[in-house]
This record gives sequence, C-alpha cells and structure tokens, in this order.
Amino acid sequence: MELTMYIYAVHCYLLIANQSVNSPTSKKPRPRFKARLLSSFFSDHPTTRNFLMCNCDNIQSMRVFAISGYSGTGKTSLVEAIVSSLVERGHSVVTMKSSHHEAGPDQGKDTLRHLQAGASLTVFIRSTEEVKLKERISTADLAKLSEHEFLIIEGMKSANIPKFWCVGDTKVAPDEIPINTHAIVSWSANPGRFNNIPVIASEQIEQLVKIVRSKALDVSEID
Repeated sequence: MELTMYIYAVHCYLLIANQSVNSPTSKKPRPRFKARLLSSFFSDHPTTRNFLMCNCDNIQSMRVFAISGYSGTGKTSLVEAIVSSLVERGHSVVTMKSSHHEAGPDQGKDTLRHLQAGASLTVFIRSTEEVKLKERISTADLAKLSEHEFLIIEGMKSANIPKFWCVGDTKVAPDEIPINTHAIVSWSANPGRFNNIPVIASEQIEQLVKIVRSKALDVSEID
C-alpha cells in the first residue's frame, strides 16, 4: 500500500506539473516545491495529503519492475541497460533508486547513470522516509511527464512487485531470494534454473527486457 501511494504521489506531481506548463497564466513549478511535494509524502505533510486526494483516473497507469540485490552485484548497470533498451523500443521510462544509505555522492552517481541511460526522471528515496529529485526539470520537459509506461526501481527487494535478483559472481542463497523474483541475474550464469527460477547472465539484455515487458505490474494491481 505504501509503495502504491508513493507512486500515485509521483503521478499527481506529474499531472500538476503538466497542467502548470499548459496554463498560460502559470509559472514553472520551483524545484524546491517539487522536492517538497515528493519528500513531504513520507512525513504526512498536509500539502501532500491534499494532492493525493486529487482525481488520478485520467493519468496513464505506469507498470513497475524492480532490480534488486546486495551492494556490488551490478544493479545499477542492469538498470542502465534495461532503461536504454526500453527507450530504444519507444517506451517512456522513469526510475527510482531505493537505498538504506544517505543520498551522498555514490547515490548521486547512480541516479545520474539512470538519466544518462534515457530515463525521463529519476528519484532517490532513502528507505521510505525521504525522497529527493535528482534532476531539475526544464519547462519543456514537464509537458512530456504526465504519461509514462514504466517505472524501473533499483532496490526494494522486500516489496511484492516483479523483480530481478542480482547476485553478481556470488553463490545463490535459496533463503535470500526475495518474493516475486522472475529471474536470478548472474555475471557468469549458465542457462538453467534455481528453485524453479530462471538464472540468466547479466549480458542477456534482450531476454531480460522481454521479461520486464511481459511481467511488469500495473500500479493499480500493487497490494
């Protein structure tokens, strides 16, 4: 439920931003306002609660897929490759990076890599408490953000959403595979299955993207 409400908060922001751009009397939303809109959601700020009450029925629902795994297992590189491939296919993509660490230089580098891969917007979230926009979007960009097809999340291994479990070059531990894992991604995988889950090499991007496109979950279906 918390993830669903967070995504709808993002939806509401995009709708409001789009309306602001299309209105001849409105000015570009200030970056500080945009950051507050997203970050205040987790502090139960009344401003955000009001936005969440808006009618979001006319917003195209995004489909969500996560890339999870421990640090150093290639999550960011896989997000880059998947985002790039989806964009090449004509899909619109936004990304989110979830981490238990503070939003320091390393986290900034990762979200920048999301943008360089082709994401229209990327958001960093520390646990489920703080959200910060990592890009100041120009007025010209805002008009394009009211509809997105995919939200690719780096992290959130505990969330019940479709995901890949990245293991790098480590041995797969059966009790560590998270819920709703559709493939185990390894740096040196031979084709096969583990606990009835396909094991796929990280360079097999076409195969992985095919899974993302077929298994990504509509926002409205998230528990």
